[in-house]
Amino acid sequence: MKRARTLLLPALVLLVAACGGGTAVDVTLEVTGPAGTVTLDMGDLEDLPVTEGWGGFVSSTGEISIPERFQGVSLADLAAEVGGIEEGMGLTVVAEDGYAMTLSYDQAITGAFIAYDPSTGAEITPSGPLRPIVAYARDGEPLGEDEGPLRLEVVSDERDQVVDGHWTVKWVAAIQIEAMGVEWTLELQGLTDESMDRGTFESGANCHEASWTDAEGHVYTGVPLWLLAGRLDGGNPHGDDAYDDALAETGYTIEVIAADGYSAVIESSLFHRNDGILVANQVDGAALPDGEFPLRLVGEGLSGGQMVSQVAALVGHFPGDETGGDAGGPAVPGEDALLTITGVVAEEVTLSAETASEFEVVEVTVADPEEGNLDFTGVRLGELLERAAPEAGATTLIFTAADGYSVRLGLADVLACADCLVAFCEEGAFDLAMPDMEHSAWVKDVVSIEVE
Repeated sequence: MKRARTLLLPALVLLVAACGGGTAVDVTLEVTGPAGTVTLDMGDLEDLPVTEGWGGFVSSTGEISIPERFQGVSLADLAAEVGGIEEGMGLTVVAEDGYAMTLSYDQAITGAFIAYDPSTGAEITPSGPLRPIVAYARDGEPLGEDEGPLRLEVVSDERDQVVDGHWTVKWVAAIQIEAMGVEWTLELQGLTDESMDRGTFESGANCHEASWTDAEGHVYTGVPLWLLAGRLDGGNPHGDDAYDDALAETGYTIEVIAADGYSAVIESSLFHRNDGILVANQVDGAALPDGEFPLRLVGEGLSGGQMVSQVAALVGHFPGDETGGDAGGPAVPGEDALLTITGVVAEEVTLSAETASEFEVVEVTVADPEEGNLDFTGVRLGELLERAAPEAGATTLIFTAADGYSVRLGLADVLACADCLVAFCEEGAFDLAMPDMEHSAWVKDVVSIEVE
């Protein structure tokens, strides 16, 4: 087999306006990995083990390409030519025009892709293994001029699945194997739910790039919030009408939630078809720094408190739907809701569905620092602390959420807040409603209060 050792590829521009494409060139594939770089021509590729199967895709507009029979070389076999790929590494497939798609180890080696029924577009569990390949032939014939000579395909033994179109990169020119950043998932919840993996988000950022420049000149790039809203507002996420304009104009909110539980609420009137408000995954062409990674909400017209860092979820709150409705939620706590007050107290207090009747349940209207006046139902925090009876000398309260997020507040400040509330939220847990305090004090799913 002919192989030419070359220098490592220069840095490639990964974000472009169009997804894939190029002009005809000699058939060569440069593969870079732990052991160096090899350059393979068509003869070299055909000398490697052949992997074939049925491959098709569903485009971002919902158009389904029916599975066809492809032949090529598996990414696993190509990786073996340059020292292999191990867990924690990623494999980036690069097109001639610089468009790139990064696959995780699980995707490249075990075929961990979301699959869809080619007749309906509905998500399915594949009947057999999925294998990503660099295809050089369809039904034994070279690929067409509009897609090759090489393209990435995900194939299976049966003609019963397709994958998202961003995994089918055209005009493949290079493969780069290197240590991969931490994998992450963006949870989308609303009228439709989705767990969006890193690869899917980056594909959207490649195809629908938006940008915003902060006051210091740093350029953030990512996906417009309104496009992400189209994946949770009830429409077909693969259709031309994925984003519901009428619903956005009627009005709803998206709660942007950080990994530590902090959140901000954005009105649809602010992000409606507005490319200037985006969920960014890069700043100045690189991954976000640790304090913002993996995603940050940024954009013109957002307050500092609304520019949420370390974004983990987007939750749509729609009129009349159980995902939204009145911010105060139901008038009773959920069956599993539990809050304990411990520390330097005369009596440890437990608030639950069973014990809530021991306290006065009130309805209050208080000003959220991001959303304005909202209605809440719950138990006054002052009454709970009065029952616990903090010992003389106690000065601090530590509020902790179920996910580990915590905040420290002065005991005197909380006792002076007549309308501070342990509210019954729509998910059945307890949330803090803390008027006249920073948004960080509005802890969601609070499970304990320690008195120090």
